[in-house]
Amino acid sequence: MYKVGIDVGGTNTDAVVLNEKFELVTSTKVPTSEDIETGIREALKQVFEKAGIEREKVSHAMLGTTQCTNAIVERKKTSTSGCYSTWLSSNGLCFTLYGLAKRSD
Repeated sequence: MYKVGIDVGGTNTDAVVLNEKFELVTSTKVPTSEDIETGIREALKQVFEKAGIEREKVSHAMLGTTQCTNAIVERKKTSTSGCYSTWLSSNGLCFTLYGLAKRSD
């Protein structure tokens, strides 16, 4: 079974695949998308293709991001900022949660 790690940054979204021994199998870097989810999906698509594995072979997935915190701290666009949390279940289904955070100015 494999493990997938995803990091969503302000400029790029990085993804890696690790094997059972935590050795790097492959990695990719794609531009972070405005909606965040599109960049995550593209990064996952690329690492699965590069590694030659099916998503059903992934036992764990981890997502790291500072998107929500940055939007609040930097006061970007609106007073309400959204946060995505995406993970893969053991049967290969992809789940995305979306939460809102409001600044108190």
